[in-house]
Amino acid sequence: MLKNLLLIAFSTLFGLIIVESTLQLATHDPNYYFADRYLFATPGYARNVSDRLWLYGPDNDIREVAVYGFSPRSILPGDAYRIEYQCRFSTNNLGLIQQRDFSGGDRVTLVLGDSFLAGQVGCPWFDRLSAAVPRVTLMNGGLMGTGVVHWAELVEFLSSQGITIERILIVAISNDFKRPPWIWSEQQLACLDQGQCKSEEYWEPIELESADEAILARAMERARMRHGQSSLRGITWSWLKRNSRTVNLLVRTYNGLTADKTENVPHANVVDALRNMTKLNIPMEAALVTQKNEIGFGTRGADAELAESLLREAGIPFKWCDLRPEHFLPIDAHPTSEGYDHLIDCIAPELNKITNF
Repeated sequence: MLKNLLLIAFSTLFGLIIVESTLQLATHDPNYYFADRYLFATPGYARNVSDRLWLYGPDNDIREVAVYGFSPRSILPGDAYRIEYQCRFSTNNLGLIQQRDFSGGDRVTLVLGDSFLAGQVGCPWFDRLSAAVPRVTLMNGGLMGTGVVHWAELVEFLSSQGITIERILIVAISNDFKRPPWIWSEQQLACLDQGQCKSEEYWEPIELESADEAILARAMERARMRHGQSSLRGITWSWLKRNSRTVNLLVRTYNGLTADKTENVPHANVVDALRNMTKLNIPMEAALVTQKNEIGFGTRGADAELAESLLREAGIPFKWCDLRPEHFLPIDAHPTSEGYDHLIDCIAPELNKITNF
């Protein structure tokens, strides 16, 4: 009996090792760890232009830092707090991330997008794109966390400033077609600009020259405020979900089977926003960029299909700019500098053409 039990246990363990090893080689970690990310930025990082639109602070030098950490006690490998990325960049007179200023009467090709276009993680890359298409005057409409509804508001705002938009290129991920419009809360802005922070704030202020060690210490303190002191059981389960592909696959399968299917729908205003932009009779096309969680066994998923269908319905031609796992950082879901260079190689040739995609 004991021999048989040992044989069963050994066979099960060996099978799990084979499955885990195969999944480690064939897949990557597709998860987003927003709850374990701690963001820092310098004062004047953002401003609300209206109750429907925000932009970055104008004419500002900005430092942006993201810390990841998974346990205040850091007792397991990979739990230690680390700076996953940090960037320093400047904004122009409108609060857009690029060197060139704009004024009424300028004629531009407006590029719309979210944090991928803004350059989070790999750092802003729009000026490199502009240098690759010198015959085209590009304007960077990349705003972190925004989507289609927000971009329609930006188009309206720029037009009110006397900017003539001759062409629009949308650089989007699938999530952008499901995002609601939003602006910064007054409390969050007060935290960033005056240091009046409460425990629930997602962003915290730093100075341009704040030491990395001080930022890490503040991230650990923020983690204790956000999560409390985790139990050994909770820390171990969290570690397994991040590091075991087998456990990860089982959790994702369970979540997929129990998920509310009604969540896979666009925000109520997305269709109207796309329709309103196409009514402007401005030549418009889109470049869809694969998200980290869409890189797998040859299928992008339901969100990507939704994005494609909405663009087809609006009559907006599009192409895919596919990223690979090596184009992303190990934890964060944004591209590295090399990933953004890959996007430039995908987008620049099309911007140099007169015809659409």
